[in-house]
Amino acid sequence: MTCGVLPAVDKYLCSFQRWLPGHLAGIADPEHVKTIRLFATWRVLPRLRARAERSHITPSIRRVAAEQAKYATAFLQWLGERNSTLASCGQIDIDA
Repeated sequence: MTCGVLPAVDKYLCSFQRWLPGHLAGIADPEHVKTIRLFATWRVLPRLRARAERSHITPSIRRVAAEQAKYATAFLQWLGERNSTLASCGQIDIDA
């Protein structure tokens, strides 16, 4: 990267991309895996990439990105415990 042969890549962006498969592997429900993968791909990673293009990603920004995926996973698991799904989730579930 320093010599210009490879494009510059933010190390914390790479760190998140290495972390995500391990997080997904720890999720038991295949539908939850699919949902979290889509959330990370279309919501979390684009924000990290945009930040990396503007300036740089700090360790705390990388940590927040991972926490977003963890909280989304926990929410899906919580819904499952209530015999609910993301599709059937209502305002009552959100409030609880």
